[in-house]
Amino acid sequence: MLDISSANLRRFATAWVGNKSRYEGVNIPQQTLTSLHDVAQEMLTTAFLKPFEKTEEFFFFHHEEDVSNHPVFQSCMNIFNDPEQLSVEMQPIVQRLYEYSEIPKVKGGEFFAAYFDDLLLQGEPVQAIALVKIQSKEPYLKVERAGDAFAISVVEGISTAKLETAALIFNVDEAEGYRLCAVDTVSKKDERSFWKDEFLRIRPIEDNYFNTRHYINMTSEFVNEKLPHKFGLDRADQLDMLYRSGLYFKENEEFEIEDFANTLFPEEEQKEAFKE
Repeated sequence: MLDISSANLRRFATAWVGNKSRYEGVNIPQQTLTSLHDVAQEMLTTAFLKPFEKTEEFFFFHHEEDVSNHPVFQSCMNIFNDPEQLSVEMQPIVQRLYEYSEIPKVKGGEFFAAYFDDLLLQGEPVQAIALVKIQSKEPYLKVERAGDAFAISVVEGISTAKLETAALIFNVDEAEGYRLCAVDTVSKKDERSFWKDEFLRIRPIEDNYFNTRHYINMTSEFVNEKLPHKFGLDRADQLDMLYRSGLYFKENEEFEIEDFANTLFPEEEQKEAFKE
């Protein structure tokens, strides 16, 4: 679990990243570091960190040869070693993101990098780097008083209620590729993510959460796709098995395949087919 109650936003940098297939380019100001007043700082801290408060899925940066060759990993390492380098590292990070911003659904938008300290990850104090890309703007009503009348106009702004594409990298497990969490609501669930798979290039950490999700997905696939064809299972029985599958993981601290199979499948042939 992540505790953000004492988090401090120490460094904050901005740039703009377009869609490469539309030749929109990037805009990296000479002074990428942005000064913030207290209210903006508080809003951004909440916006960038709160979506990850209850996350249970963690990743490492991944490289086929060695993680030290991963460009974003290298930039994060430089920032953790010296937070003053955040502005310098914006250039390679933004250019890499642009290289993978080719699919039509990726729109041009602001890119933010932020350095935080005094977060608590599983009770331990850590530093973290947030990388956030915003491509959708929200319309807001602006009301101004002019003498005895009011003028209402519509302005576009960035919503702090949700993140489209973001990553939070913790200064933990450097040798393995830094522990991080990430979201991508732009890419569909069943397609390759330009953010997670291309730009960040991350792999799941094979922890308890990963293993539990693996068995739940495997069971769902078996119940929905294999059992109806092989054993003529109807939809009501499928739903009952899926319900008992979820219940098993809620009520048991450890997974044991024999016990799990006995809980779900009434017939011996079904149990053996599942274990196979």
